[in-house]
Amino acid sequence: MKTMALARACVWRGVGAGRRPWLFHGTFSNMSTEAMGAASADAPAPPPPPEAADDSNHGRRELRSVSQRFTNISYSPLRMNLVAKLLRRLTVPEALAQSTFTKKKGGAIAKDLIERCASVAEMKYGLSHDQLLVDKIFVTQGKGQKNGQD
Repeated sequence: MKTMALARACVWRGVGAGRRPWLFHGTFSNMSTEAMGAASADAPAPPPPPEAADDSNHGRRELRSVSQRFTNISYSPLRMNLVAKLLRRLTVPEALAQSTFTKKKGGAIAKDLIERCASVAEMKYGLSHDQLLVDKIFVTQGKGQKNGQD
């Protein structure tokens, strides 16, 4: 029985320069809680935050995501997953360039998927390709194809 692939991509608008917000967390140390409490008691108080502008979302950027999927792709899921691994965590222009110049058949399929997803993000939210990041792209096994034998 021949298997079909199912591919999904999620294009995500990042915070700042196209990066995820949780990459900016502070570093953790091996200090105990008592030592941290003593160190924080000696430290001066942090300055107050600046006043936020008077707008609807209080100066915060919204995180937006758009997802698309292709079904019944007549290509091996294992081979398609190699292309998907190549394109994860890239910006949309980089992912389109990588999928264009890969020699695998899955590159053209992934390129169509990312282009469709980016165009939906542009129509829905007004975002350009440079502001988008391929957050998730994964391939699962789709429906099996019958051989025609009994």
